[in-house]
Amino acid sequence: ANPLFYDIPNGILYPTNYALDNLGTPLGITTDLAGINRNMLTPDFGAYEFSLPVNDAKILNLRTAFEPCFTAGDTLKVDIVNTLTTPLNFSTQNLNIAYTISGASTASGNILVNSGTLAGGATTTVNLATGLNLSPLGTYNLTATLNATWDDLPFNNSINKEIIVSPVVASISRDTACAGTSITLTLTGITGLVQWEKNTGTGWNSIAGADSVVSTDILGSLNSSYRSMYCGNLISNAVNAVPVVVTAPTTINDTVCAGNPATLNATGPSTGTIDWYNAPTAGTIVGTGNTFTTTVSTTTTFYAESSIGASGFVGMAASNPIGTPGSGTGANYSISFDAISPFELNTITIYQNATANNTPGTLTIGLYNSSNVLLQSTVVNVIGYTQVSNPTPVTVSLNFNIAPGTGYKLAPISWTGISNLIFQPAAQAPAGGFPYPYTIPGVVSINHSFLTSTVRLDLYYYFYNWNIIAGCSSVSRTPAEIFIKPLPAISLPVTTEFCQGNPVILDPGTIAGTYLWSTSDVTQTISPNTAGKYIVTATGTNGCVKSDSTDVIINMLPVIAANATDVEVCDGTQVTLSGSGTGTGTVTYTWNHNVIDQVGFIPTSTETYTVIGKDAKNCESTDMVTVIVNPLPVVQATSTLPELCFGDLVTLTGSGAPNLSWDKNVADAVPFAPTTTEVYTVTGTDANNCSSTDSVTVIVNPLPMVEANVTSTTVCAGDQVTFTGSGADTYTWNNGVTDNVPFTPVVTLSYTVTGTDANNCINTDEITVAVNPLPIVTANATATAICFGGHVTLTGSGADTYSWNNNVKDDVAFNPATTLSYVVTGTDANNCSNTDEITITVNPLPDVTLENFKVACLNFPAFDLSGGNPVNGTYLIGGTNPVTSFNPKDYTVGFHAITYTYTDANGCTSSAQGTIEVSECVGIAETAFESGSVKVYPNPAFNQFTLEVNATVNEAAEIMVYNSNGKIVKVEKTNFLEGSNKIKFETSEFARGVYYIQILTNTGSVNQKVVLN
Repeated sequence: ANPLFYDIPNGILYPTNYALDNLGTPLGITTDLAGINRNMLTPDFGAYEFSLPVNDAKILNLRTAFEPCFTAGDTLKVDIVNTLTTPLNFSTQNLNIAYTISGASTASGNILVNSGTLAGGATTTVNLATGLNLSPLGTYNLTATLNATWDDLPFNNSINKEIIVSPVVASISRDTACAGTSITLTLTGITGLVQWEKNTGTGWNSIAGADSVVSTDILGSLNSSYRSMYCGNLISNAVNAVPVVVTAPTTINDTVCAGNPATLNATGPSTGTIDWYNAPTAGTIVGTGNTFTTTVSTTTTFYAESSIGASGFVGMAASNPIGTPGSGTGANYSISFDAISPFELNTITIYQNATANNTPGTLTIGLYNSSNVLLQSTVVNVIGYTQVSNPTPVTVSLNFNIAPGTGYKLAPISWTGISNLIFQPAAQAPAGGFPYPYTIPGVVSINHSFLTSTVRLDLYYYFYNWNIIAGCSSVSRTPAEIFIKPLPAISLPVTTEFCQGNPVILDPGTIAGTYLWSTSDVTQTISPNTAGKYIVTATGTNGCVKSDSTDVIINMLPVIAANATDVEVCDGTQVTLSGSGTGTGTVTYTWNHNVIDQVGFIPTSTETYTVIGKDAKNCESTDMVTVIVNPLPVVQATSTLPELCFGDLVTLTGSGAPNLSWDKNVADAVPFAPTTTEVYTVTGTDANNCSSTDSVTVIVNPLPMVEANVTSTTVCAGDQVTFTGSGADTYTWNNGVTDNVPFTPVVTLSYTVTGTDANNCINTDEITVAVNPLPIVTANATATAICFGGHVTLTGSGADTYSWNNNVKDDVAFNPATTLSYVVTGTDANNCSNTDEITITVNPLPDVTLENFKVACLNFPAFDLSGGNPVNGTYLIGGTNPVTSFNPKDYTVGFHAITYTYTDANGCTSSAQGTIEVSECVGIAETAFESGSVKVYPNPAFNQFTLEVNATVNEAAEIMVYNSNGKIVKVEKTNFLEGSNKIKFETSEFARGVYYIQILTNTGSVNQKVVLN
């Protein structure tokens, strides 16, 4: 809610924020709850008055010029924002900024800003101190405070900032790594963009893309140094990485005939292994070892890669040993090993002893070199257990990256929460000591334990089941190729079949080389005439040999016959031909003259047909059959009338054959009366019993379906109708009517139409038209003359329903705005209509005004009321009885509404409103303003008006606007200057009506009236 208050110990209510609009109209007590006297008017009850903030400068940020780089010659800057909308002019609104720097370097001072401007919402930067030396390492505390008497919001004038200047150190994830692998470069003590550089012996060069504090690089085959450029031209320390380079193997190719296995050979490092791949990079391992044997169909390249080292587990196995708790720490209680190639010591297994089970603790494990210098360490979380026999193993992560070297030592440095670690004492060692060394060939060798400086093979200290991640491969792979010599391209089918009496040729295909058949033939092709298996062997010019064979089979011919359903037919009769017989498998039959076996067809002339029968072995035989075709008689059908009307007779006659017959029960040459249009067919048969037909069509035209139509069968007297016929082509009417021509019927009557169609057929129809008389309509009004704003009701009579023009509704009162004639249309039950007209005269209201009254003091005598125009009206003050005079003693101090009413000769009445102010008039003149010194215009006003005051002196004033009920609707405080003062009032939010303006000053008051339309 606005305003919002809260309670404090002294009972005073204050606003909780600066967002109060401070626009409440003061109508209550003259002091607020803080006991502070307010202006000459009264504030809101309970409000704590204050001024809204106008000017505010806020510290947005405190920074140095080169953050995050901190160097000698740095600059301290402060960003200041104007949080409000009012511009700040520092030449008149001076701003003092105090700053301090504490830490490894110190500074303090004050800066005065006394020039320039800062727009609302804008930000500016001020340099507080230059030449600062922030290069010493350590923590710095920076402060800045704004001081300005004009700042309305001091709570945001201070800022504190801490910066930490740390040493910039470059480090590398591994100082020894496989050539071709990625290493991580890290720069601590700085943020932002940097640039890493690399030196492989030819000078420092930037690494493309390595521009962040954590970057990566691919280690090549040369020893490499790394450093970083930061903060422009500063250079970090250098770190070194030594690559482990594995020599790529040498390979020997192989050449074989297709289908034979080939063997590739490779030679690599003596301590390494060879892996064979199917691609120069990535790909899949297809073999391992110095030789690789495989069979391929085409010339193929494989790739050999050398590898040294291997990942795995080494050391004494973690298998619940029976050991002894030991408390020795450091390099004197360690296990010693050599790193043959670089590897990562990923995890180890330990056994912790404690006074109680599930005791949490920490263990610090260190890696020492042969001189007992600590190289790496890590802290791991552990859980202690009480048992010594069969203790619980715990695996912890070390992630130590170890370069090749000898005499490394792994030892506990310290622990918390647990009592000791379990090791294997001499009493548990077999004869000759534990089986040192524990090795992964080419990677690591765990050689012995140390007790102080003594080498011990009969002790095994603390760390079991070492998980080693190791191994390097050659950066590139060496290709080795298997060359495939093609075999001779010969081919014979599995079987070769031919029909008895047909020749056959066996051909395996043309090659560059020689042939040898099982028949001892050395030619490319042979033609056998007996069944059996035939083998050919081909030798190519490259020495590769291939053999193939085929089984030759001789098949017998089928025995078939040609058959017909009828060997003599009439022209147009269907015949079916079919073949029959026996052979190997299913026999299929094919006919000449486009005949399909066992499919009926119509022969057009006498013909001999040949069938070919083919069995499942494609062996064929033939046979023939002749079909005789007799011609058909020529028959003709005739009619005495090809087209007639319904009910007429017609005679049909046939010719061209000795025997004639008609369909549809028609007798040849006998008249009959058809009822519908039909096609009649006559059939004639000759001596060969061959028949043919002919047809004739007799058209029977039906009588037209004539219909009499009219636009309306019921009309009002005087209305026209149009008669039309349908269903025929031409129409004639009785009673003087012409088809499709408007006609005015006088009385109710029946009309007949005669229609004739295109076939000259005739039919008739009849229709009746009823004629109704018109209603007698009268227009009526409750009054034919009214005053503007008055109501009138119009009604119609003489019909059943009525409608008026000018948006008037029958028997519904309305307010006519001007004198106008109104027409009513009445409609009876037969929907026949008639009209009538009436005029309504609207008289205007009189224009009534009331002049302003002067302030009436309580001690004034009664005075006659005047100022109403036109004259001879009546005055009303707070009641219903008219008055002619006003006595101030009869009224209370304040404003009293007065109404002036006037009625003209037409009986039309209008009113005007005003107010009379009754005042005690103690020590104040009736008016402090000269006559005519206060004006309101325009008056009447619409959305705004101007109040013009001619003041004689400079003085403060309060302007109040009252509505006609005496309620204050607006208050304006101002200072009048001597001379003309103009104040505009926006009134779009006020209702229409009469309003009164009261101007109060220390020397008097004056009233004015304004009308808002």
